[in-house]
Amino acid sequence: AMKGLDMRAPRIPGPQPTEDLEAQQSQEVEHLRLAVLEGKQEMQKPNVSDSRMAELQRREQQSLNRLQQLTELQTLQRYALRSLPEPGRSVEDLLADFLLATRCDIRSQLDV
Repeated sequence: AMKGLDMRAPRIPGPQPTEDLEAQQSQEVEHLRLAVLEGKQEMQKPNVSDSRMAELQRREQQSLNRLQQLTELQTLQRYALRSLPEPGRSVEDLLADFLLATRCDIRSQLDV
């Protein structure tokens, strides 16, 4: 759902609109995915030195950790947008629901 930007409005500093944030996150996710793929390709090359291999594995782990964070963040944002309007529900309620939903998502992906 991309809306046309109004060019006449001056840019106001402060919190960014969620569309900007989502675009940024999607970009970072894509970047990390590519980084992981490139790393894997390099690991499969013949005669990669041990130190290089260790460095590649360390970088891959960092990328995967960050991907995990971003995925959780995106899920949380979607969940919050969907759940916030309900009156009488605390943030703790929402968080409990979210953690349950995330656990179910992860379980279904891992067939646990």
